[in-house]
Amino acid sequence: MPATPVTNRRGARNRRQQTLLWCVGAFATAFPLVIGAMAWGTSGGDPLAWVPAHPSMLLTILLLPIMACFSILYGFGYIVGTGILAWNVRTLMLRDRKLVNPAAIFIPLLCDVYVFAQALPFFEVPRGESIRPMGWSAITFLLAVAMTIYGVSYAAMQLRAKENKIICTIGILVGLLPYPIMLFSLNLVAAIKGFRLEP
Repeated sequence: MPATPVTNRRGARNRRQQTLLWCVGAFATAFPLVIGAMAWGTSGGDPLAWVPAHPSMLLTILLLPIMACFSILYGFGYIVGTGILAWNVRTLMLRDRKLVNPAAIFIPLLCDVYVFAQALPFFEVPRGESIRPMGWSAITFLLAVAMTIYGVSYAAMQLRAKENKIICTIGILVGLLPYPIMLFSLNLVAAIKGFRLEP
């Protein structure tokens, strides 16, 4: 009986893991958007309006783990989900270098797109609403710093690997854009949607 090559089993396992990551990323990204849209439409933006105001002790014990999971997924699902999707795109594209030529520009550009995508959920905010996205600013600032470090480092490593100097220099410059993109994206969405940003 012929033995199955190890490389085939490893490739099949990698494909299953990749498919699972795509599903997890898509779910984590979509969940906060769907819940947020429902919340703005029914309860003025409160995604936990379904929780009773004064639940009994038994109901509280039952609801605590559900609410904890719900809150974590609602608060951080979009950030984690879009990060997983961006990482999957990176892996998929780098697997075939013909699709990513030059990678020294593509990877920093993907970091910029990831940071820009963090402002897209604000399209759910009703027109004329006033918001103060302090939590979003803090988290997205940390993401922008991390993406700047990663994008610039990747382009710099390509330069050290003796890739095209002009392309790598452009990649380094593109890698410095996450923080300006963070500021621009929020103001762009606010201008399009017409909601107000409180200081």
